Amino acid sequence: MSNFSALFNYPKFTMKEHHILYKIALDYDEMVQKGYYEFLIKPHHDSYQRVSKVKIEHSLEGEVFLGKNRYEHVTYQLRIKQKFQHFQLTFSAMVQKQMPDYFFNILEATKEYATYLQHPQMQIELMPFLRNTQLTALRSDLIPPDFYRTANEPLLIYLQRLNKLIQSQLEVIHNQAEGATYALKVLQTKKANSQGLNHLLIGLLRHQNIPARYVSGYLNTQEANEPKMHMWVEVYFAALGWLGVDPYRQTLEDEDYLKIAHGRDYTDVEAIKSHLQGASALIKNNTKNITQDFYAEYGQKQPQQ
Repeated sequence: MSNFSALFNYPKFTMKEHHILYKIALDYDEMVQKGYYEFLIKPHHDSYQRVSKVKIEHSLEGEVFLGKNRYEHVTYQLRIKQKFQHFQLTFSAMVQKQMPDYFFNILEATKEYATYLQHPQMQIELMPFLRNTQLTALRSDLIPPDFYRTANEPLLIYLQRLNKLIQSQLEVIHNQAEGATYALKVLQTKKANSQGLNHLLIGLLRHQNIPARYVSGYLNTQEANEPKMHMWVEVYFAALGWLGVDPYRQTLEDEDYLKIAHGRDYTDVEAIKSHLQGASALIKNNTKNITQDFYAEYGQKQPQQ
């Protein structure tokens, strides 16, 4: 257990309270005639992660509507009919997070894994996370032999070993604008940003018929100067459910990981999607300036607007 704990920091299964403040400001080169925005920024609410004191404001006229994406995660939708060149939105909430106390059963949870996955209902529910996408697809001839799971290897032990191999054989790029994002490109270049690490891990697991999905959320760390939005991976354990794994930080999900949504890859969990129309055509990729600030802290202090 000591070798394993050196790589993964075990969750302590305690309740933590977080206050979140998300801000985004958009400036455009030309006047936008009308626009549609969809934001995927609200933390997911369930029995282990409770969300309250939600507040959302924006700088233009128009009512914010609640919606849901294909995986039933809450989205904020906004249609703007007035002309504008600047848009700003602020979201705040309180989140109470507690991890399920299932750790000591994880190592035993995969003995009948293959049989469990063959159940028709599980096949239906897990199928989207068993099929690779363009971002997670891999070629068998490029996968190192030691990246595969060995016979009868417990899934959690395999994840620990695989993560260590990935970190030792790849160069991790901390700038999201650099490094590979596609899993296949990661194997070819041996360089990856955090998105690329997640896509590679997901691709390797799905390649071996192990369900895995991409997760977006907020991460609150004591060592970080500015807590920010973060991405990680969830892996399915038979009879237990989904367990969060962060290949970038080499740790398991704990009370500091505040999930927003999950999907097949990054494109399913993007924080903001828009459809904008200019004077004569659709506006694409002409954002002059975009700033996003993510704030989260512990305790009773409310975020300042």
